[in-house]
Amino acid sequence: MTILSLNNWAFSFKFLGSSRKWDFFDVMQIGDAQILLPVSGILIALFAGWVLKPETTREVLHIRPSWLFPAWLWLMRLVIPALLLFVLFNLPDLFA
Repeated sequence: MTILSLNNWAFSFKFLGSSRKWDFFDVMQIGDAQILLPVSGILIALFAGWVLKPETTREVLHIRPSWLFPAWLWLMRLVIPALLLFVLFNLPDLFA
């Protein structure tokens, strides 16, 4: 269906005074790149930081300096989800 939209199935609309012509492929690409990737990254980071037991992840990751694992855990629990939320909601280039 997306290959057909590269020809006759395009639609145009006006947004903030500029006319855009999009097709179904563009809509799917924006949905995947701008929405699904950050949301899946947030979910993976929250799962790795909060759901998995720290003892299990420490054993599996084999992080050798003892101070590095708490830093990794802090990043996975707070920093990475916050940055990905910023990426998710900072979409000014969507209509540029």
